[in-house]
Amino acid sequence: AHGAVLVPYLGLFDLLVLVALAGALRAWGLGFDLPNLYHPDEYVHVTIALRILKTGSYNPHFFNYPTLFFYILAFLGYIPYFLAYASRGLLSNLDGLTLPVEVIPRDVAITHMPSEFLVGRLLVVVFALGTVVLVYWIGRKLYKRQVGFIAALLLAVSPTHVRISHFITPDVLMTFFVTLAVLLACQVMLSGRRRDYILAGATIGLAATTKYNANIALVLLI
Repeated sequence: AHGAVLVPYLGLFDLLVLVALAGALRAWGLGFDLPNLYHPDEYVHVTIALRILKTGSYNPHFFNYPTLFFYILAFLGYIPYFLAYASRGLLSNLDGLTLPVEVIPRDVAITHMPSEFLVGRLLVVVFALGTVVLVYWIGRKLYKRQVGFIAALLLAVSPTHVRISHFITPDVLMTFFVTLAVLLACQVMLSGRRRDYILAGATIGLAATTKYNANIALVLLI
């Protein structure tokens, strides 16, 4: 009985350790290179998100990726960012959000508001930490607590995942939705409720509207 009572607390402790470790690795050096921008995708993506807000047009005029990443960056990243600055009297309207300027076309740019990029990178980190939590729950649901912890630990310290979590690109967001789809597909396997099918299908749709190649996640549900 005492062991059963302790399990939820042990699970919470596991998550706190994993999130702290993953967060520390991903927050380390998050402001790299600023105000210089040497990752060509980052300043392109930030420019698209800011233009969505500044013009009110939802057309990104860029379809190398689907549109969900840009909408999330604009509405979950830059609307709170603007409101925080406006509440302190630092910005009076959306025109105050400056776009990065290309120094070498398609190669190097510079930003006059480095905090815009810190906000975008922090948003990516949030989804990266969410992915670590999802991996933990998948392992725990299918096997046991120790399996979930080890699996999530491997993702938390993964050099590839740590690296891409520093960039404002859709890769981490897609991985989050695909991992959530894995969890929901497991729930379909375990219970088979209609609600689980709907949620799994919707999540796969979100993954596919983040990056086109995430369509393969449909295999999980089938």
